[in-house]
Amino acid sequence: MGSKESIKLYWAQITKDMFLGQRDYWGAFAPTAPSTLRIPGYYTDPSGNATAKTILEIQTSAALYWALRYKLTGLAEDGYRAGQHLIKWGITTTNIEGRETEFQLIYEGHKFIQALDYLGDFDWNKVPFQIWLHRVYQPIAKKFALRNTNNQGAWGWCGYLRSQKHLGGITAPMRDAFLQHVLNAIDAQSQMKYEIKRTNSALWYINFALAPYARVMFDLLEEDYNLFGFIEKTLDWYFQYCLEPESWPYRLPTNWLARWLTQLVYPCSDTLEIPKPNDWPANLLEALATRVFDKPEW
Repeated sequence: MGSKESIKLYWAQITKDMFLGQRDYWGAFAPTAPSTLRIPGYYTDPSGNATAKTILEIQTSAALYWALRYKLTGLAEDGYRAGQHLIKWGITTTNIEGRETEFQLIYEGHKFIQALDYLGDFDWNKVPFQIWLHRVYQPIAKKFALRNTNNQGAWGWCGYLRSQKHLGGITAPMRDAFLQHVLNAIDAQSQMKYEIKRTNSALWYINFALAPYARVMFDLLEEDYNLFGFIEKTLDWYFQYCLEPESWPYRLPTNWLARWLTQLVYPCSDTLEIPKPNDWPANLLEALATRVFDKPEW
């Protein structure tokens, strides 16, 4: 039997081959973008929300696929395909209607920015997409960053600072403001005070807030600016409930009126949302355990 390292390398190669093998699937999606993006709210119209998000999800995922493929292969064809998705969106989608639409643009559009990262050394005309980042995406992300204290603010900061990397660089005041947002989201007991208000859905929403924090912190770590220590105790607190989710103390009230009012103010699931070992928050915890913290238990 091979060593642990050789086994890891074996599975890494298998994963890479499977990823590269998706070429025909993603090649079937031509660069497409609407001039106006409109997405209804998830809790008010879940089916309409899912349908309206489809084009955004497909286009961001396609751009990310081809950009990562370029990163792995170095083939100009892969870089060109990624760039076409970004350019198409950048020159077409200029009208963003409604708060839900704005948030989904920040959240899903983050994959566009990651694709731009992967295309770092590729020679292509990225100016149209940079203009779109500056005029459309970043102002919306900044608005959410400054007005929202919960997970939506976290994604706002993620979108704002990660786009800023490509629009002049992240300044010290921006870093400080981001850190202040993180500190404000965590109470004296290291709990995420705004996310626990989502009761039955809070475990998912905590992951949904920590993920963009971590993404920004990984970028800042590349600049020798380490903020991970500020969320370590929160991660420890969260991990315990991921192991034993049934012990989660923040549940919907049993009284029908209190339950209705709680869900009206803080929409959430009727039943406790349980973490999954092959989904959330496993991917986040594993990345942090292996790349930042020496915590194999995560």
